[in-house]
Amino acid sequence: MLEELKKLSLVVRENEPLKNHTTFQIGGPAKIYLEVSEPAKLVECLKVIKAADMNYMLLGGGSNLVVSDAGFNGAVIKIKPRELKINDEQVKVDSGYSLAGLIMKTLDSSLTGLEFEAGVPGTVGGAIKGNAGTYGEAMDKIVKSIEYLDDDLNIKTIENNDCHFTYRHSIFKEHDTWLILSSILQLAKGDTKSSRDLIDQRIKYRMDSQPYGCPSAGCTFKNIIYTDEIAQQLKKLDWEISPKFKEYKKIPAAWVIENLGLKGKTIGKAQVSEKHANYIINLGGAKADEVIQLVSLIKQQVRDKVGIQLEEEIRYVGF
Repeated sequence: MLEELKKLSLVVRENEPLKNHTTFQIGGPAKIYLEVSEPAKLVECLKVIKAADMNYMLLGGGSNLVVSDAGFNGAVIKIKPRELKINDEQVKVDSGYSLAGLIMKTLDSSLTGLEFEAGVPGTVGGAIKGNAGTYGEAMDKIVKSIEYLDDDLNIKTIENNDCHFTYRHSIFKEHDTWLILSSILQLAKGDTKSSRDLIDQRIKYRMDSQPYGCPSAGCTFKNIIYTDEIAQQLKKLDWEISPKFKEYKKIPAAWVIENLGLKGKTIGKAQVSEKHANYIINLGGAKADEVIQLVSLIKQQVRDKVGIQLEEEIRYVGF
């Protein structure tokens, strides 16, 4: 199989350490690591992998992932993005394109609408799959359509309304083997100076309030959907509840974790950030097993003391 893949003129490596390709800097080797840019080459590559009955996964920017210390017993495919195609206010962008690069390129073309992704790590494909965003906005706001590969390696297009977008969710989480190839985003001509100022403010806020520069997978848990029942549970704890929780219909997971005194909690080289309690950071040489133990401890504490079941925003690979 390896020789067949090499004949496709791809980057092909064996036993590639995945810690070199994740923002957490954690993870054992991928049995096979590939880099692909053209959809046609990707289809050919997947035909070879499927014929060998090998597991595979698509890798974007490597954020939001906790990779097993044992690695991934299969093929990891990194999509190398092509150049953007901009047509008036619509942008066609490959899944492997970085969010930071997309924001800058579209602003340079006098397009606005991506301010809510300022400072969010990772790629467009990962952001669509997890419907990533901030300040109450997410990718579902701007996605017009998505081109993807289905399980039978057919290239298909799906429209926004059929993507099952909800908070941190899309149809691509329901069909984990569907591979996002590209998307068409609907942006708008606007005041790019105001957009740049807003982006600078938000990035500064993230740098001031989050463990910027420390290896992590981003936010560990989804924020909690606000309900009157949960609000009543929290009032019993005599915690000061912000009116913004009800206004935005979200209770920050970080706020709950911090109130339980878990900031700074460490297992091995994995630590609940002292700067932002919804981040677990790698202090240097952390193992995936240590992260899993810390995640389990947080969930158990929140469940037992607050009565809330936290859900991970991070994804596990190779477990």
